[in-house]
Amino acid sequence: MPNLNDKSGSRKRPMDMFPPTYANLLESRQKARETSEHACLEWDRERWNEEKASNIE
Repeated sequence: MPNLNDKSGSRKRPMDMFPPTYANLLESRQKARETSEHACLEWDRERWNEEKASNIE
């Protein structure tokens, strides 16, 4: 609960209290990379299935 009587105006969000470390940055980058790779693989698989289906017809 924020202190409503605080007149200093220096309200910080919780994220500002804990600046991200280099490890956190690397970890989030790694997660982003894995998600995008996964999405690309899914897309490739769908595309491959579509091409296979169209070749069979």
